[in-house]
Amino acid sequence: MFHLEDKYLAHTSPKKKPEKLKEHVDLTKEYLEKIKSAKNLHKIIEDMVEDLSPHKEFAKKLMDIFDQSIIWHDIGKINPGFQIEKMKNKDFKDKNNDHDSTHSKGSFEILRKKYQEIHQEIYSKNFSEDNKLARARFTKIIYYLLLNIWNHHSYLKDRFNKHYLNDKKQSDYMHSIFKNFIEKYRESIEPNEDFDFKFFIFIKLHFSLLIASDFYATREYMIDEKIEEQENTKNFGTFDKDMKEKASNSFKKYYQNHCERDNKADGINALRREIFEECEKTLEKNKDKRIFYLEAPTGSGKTLNSLNLALKLLESDKKLNKIFYIFPFNTLISQNQKIFKDIFKDSGIDISVINSITPAHHKTNDKTQEAEESKYEKTYNDRVFLNYPFILASHVRLFSILFGVHKEDNYPLFSLANSVIILDEIQSYKSGLWHFMAYFFEHFSKVLNIRFIIMSATLPKLSEFLDENSLDKKGDFCTLLENAKDYFQNPLFKDRVKLDFSLLEETYRKKSESKEENREKLFKNLLDLLKKSQKNKILFEFITKPSAREFYTFLQDNSKDLELKKYDIYELSGDDNKLYRNFVIKKTKEEHAKIILVATQVIEAGVDIDMELGFKDISHIEGEEQFLGRINRSFKDGENGGRVYFFDWVCASTIYENDTRIKFDIKKDQYMNSTGKEKRKT
Repeated sequence: MFHLEDKYLAHTSPKKKPEKLKEHVDLTKEYLEKIKSAKNLHKIIEDMVEDLSPHKEFAKKLMDIFDQSIIWHDIGKINPGFQIEKMKNKDFKDKNNDHDSTHSKGSFEILRKKYQEIHQEIYSKNFSEDNKLARARFTKIIYYLLLNIWNHHSYLKDRFNKHYLNDKKQSDYMHSIFKNFIEKYRESIEPNEDFDFKFFIFIKLHFSLLIASDFYATREYMIDEKIEEQENTKNFGTFDKDMKEKASNSFKKYYQNHCERDNKADGINALRREIFEECEKTLEKNKDKRIFYLEAPTGSGKTLNSLNLALKLLESDKKLNKIFYIFPFNTLISQNQKIFKDIFKDSGIDISVINSITPAHHKTNDKTQEAEESKYEKTYNDRVFLNYPFILASHVRLFSILFGVHKEDNYPLFSLANSVIILDEIQSYKSGLWHFMAYFFEHFSKVLNIRFIIMSATLPKLSEFLDENSLDKKGDFCTLLENAKDYFQNPLFKDRVKLDFSLLEETYRKKSESKEENREKLFKNLLDLLKKSQKNKILFEFITKPSAREFYTFLQDNSKDLELKKYDIYELSGDDNKLYRNFVIKKTKEEHAKIILVATQVIEAGVDIDMELGFKDISHIEGEEQFLGRINRSFKDGENGGRVYFFDWVCASTIYENDTRIKFDIKKDQYMNSTGKEKRKT
């Protein structure tokens, strides 16, 4: 595209000769192809270009521009000021002390002129009026691709909007150098132009590939570590055919040893097996779908079920090559990591955790200085780009990649393409975001060939948030358990826990009494019920940390009571470290333990504890349902094994201020479960 003389430099290092600019261009091109190959992106990009450019002439040119704008993103380094100031290049003399030493803006301008020639060539052709919008879109796309080049050392920016175009003060410079492009596009702006999802994803993917290719190319020069083509799968952390087979065999072996034997028996294990098989059959019939709902009762084995479905999807689509398991809380990540490591221990598949509290994992024991430096470089690189085949992460990380603008957010965006993403406990996310999730999951799944498995015991049907103008309100969505209600109504799940609302008859926030008096009355009632129960494993949940701490302190102050003396009393909140949390959870699993656990909502979503008696400060229906999943979870004591008392202490609206779910107040008769509506006097 450009002829570069050897005198232009791209990078320098005190340990080696400077890197020539044309060498960096060649490396950028090389790594762009390696990334696209490793993540099967060629067809994805081609399809996106065809969708965005309905005319073949535009599509053909745009395919070239997409790659070339990445490969030549540093062409602005031919700027003499950059060579003098940044490269200390002796082939250039400093004739002006006030020279510009940047290169990104220069790249923008050089490529703008080049692409404007292509642009004018297309416009000079005698296209009909029907292609006016297509030509305008071509203008818009080129503009944004060039903005990615200008901003590749900062963050993804969106300057192309009506406000920008009509704001003379802000747009004078850009308008003058891009006059023809902008004016052509302005002619086609519609008054009520909708957000263009495909275009948004297209530009984010281009930005991701640009900064990633630049990163890898620069890294090879700086640390002399080259990724060979035959090592693409290993270095970019993807499943190849052999790894898929090993993962599938490991899962089958684990399931046969730990589940199938138990599932042959009557009762809840047989029901779990039935759910497992139905989901598998439904998936087999709906492999063309992209978003799958797994709504099943708490304790029905959703974790193993979803993992089986993910592996089946990897088998059915050769392009799919990565699994992301997304959790709302870090506590669930560490808990499930142990399960997954046990499942895949013989397969050699690395289960990697990417969150703010888990340290990076180093894969070598070589202790030489050179090896140590290389190890940390490789570890950082893998963590930034998510170069692992099986990743456990928080929803914060996922959403920052999908919607973030910073470089760190967009580096790994390309890794999401051709992946299976499992979202656990989706009811834990803010209800105000559900309609955004519905729209974006639908579009990301279709454009980047992603399969989403969305699961919960209290699952919001995200497709219901889509309007008639969306891509396809039902076409991409599949419910794996069509008869989920039958399972929820099965006595093994429905009658696992008896509900008692008698404490809700009492008002513990009386204005005529002080807060201390109200608190004393509530805590005394809770203590009396605890002592009468004669249960061994008892769980209390409060919806704020201060209220949980107050009750924990109350129990400690009364620990000399003969009944309380029998129990070990623990407190658990989101502030506790992993070691303490694991210790407490392990204590609850001891067969003959007598334990009282006072916790916050941290125990609601998926925490693997099985208690006999529960007390909960009410919040919203999903929260109450999730809490019930911690009581008599294994149904080992039958229908009389579990009981939960609900009480109203902290006003839920102060915690869930903008959450519409609190409108569904469990104190209202229509939301009480008629089978559990027992009125026991305290």
